[in-house]
Amino acid sequence: MESLPTLSGAGANGAASVPKATLPSAAVAPTSMMRVRMLVTPQQAKAWLDQSNTSNRPMSDLHWTAIAVDMMEGRWRYNGDAIRFSSAGVLLDGQHRLRACVEAGLPFETDVVFGLDPTVMDTIDIGRVRRASDLVSLKGVENATVACAAATLLLIHDKFGLHRVQNPDAHPTKTEVIAYVVNNPRLPAVAGRVGNWTKRLVAPRIAVACYYLFSAQNQELADRFFKDFAQGVNLARTSPAYYLRERMVEDRTSKRKLQILEILALFCKAWIAYRDGVRMKLLRWAPGNNETFPDISVGGGAAQGGLG
Repeated sequence: MESLPTLSGAGANGAASVPKATLPSAAVAPTSMMRVRMLVTPQQAKAWLDQSNTSNRPMSDLHWTAIAVDMMEGRWRYNGDAIRFSSAGVLLDGQHRLRACVEAGLPFETDVVFGLDPTVMDTIDIGRVRRASDLVSLKGVENATVACAAATLLLIHDKFGLHRVQNPDAHPTKTEVIAYVVNNPRLPAVAGRVGNWTKRLVAPRIAVACYYLFSAQNQELADRFFKDFAQGVNLARTSPAYYLRERMVEDRTSKRKLQILEILALFCKAWIAYRDGVRMKLLRWAPGNNETFPDISVGGGAAQGGLG
């Protein structure tokens, strides 16, 4: 297989051949109009950022970090999107990909377009970006929106712990979310069933992610817990499902809404008590009193605070 060109090479797999003389070895981008598929090295990416990135929007650390993670974990793929330069040699589009390449220390394959009219900057990135759920739907997956939202929470749980849910740097990349949903076909089914059960009480992504985690410990008990929570029929005033339902009903009508971290903590705390057969007098989570996030692992710690 023929290797892809760098700025000192030419020709490209599937791309129009570019004469060697037109691709300078210097960092400055060519000013004549051309499109080439090439392998951009970290050294070339840094040179372009240093010398050509003179008129661009502020860089988002979260965005380039997410791309770098995908590159390092092998999820970044050639897709035809181009790094774009103006006829004046100014970088118009691609600064985050280039920064990710530098930080990851890995080359990446991309199209590069040189010599564009500088005024085309006004037309770049004005369309709606495809969300993970859009791409999952295209694969024929049902309940994609809720499944992808729940997958985000599950990935945070698996990699960092749910206590990091409000930390932007803990959130997975789009490709991680897509891979998780595709590789866990049970999740979309759970998203449709549990999301519909509980949508009047809590955001479906929260209920679905919690059910997915809880049912991995005890399927039958998790079904009963969520049925009790969703229906609220004939529940004892000592039932954890009763107190969780009451808190969520109260939150629906309250002006001061609970943060997602607190809702997840209440779900986990109620589940621990329900699973372990502990009766409740009230349900609360008090991080201000140094209460840690509930550990749902079996033997990981009993639900505390407000239990009777």
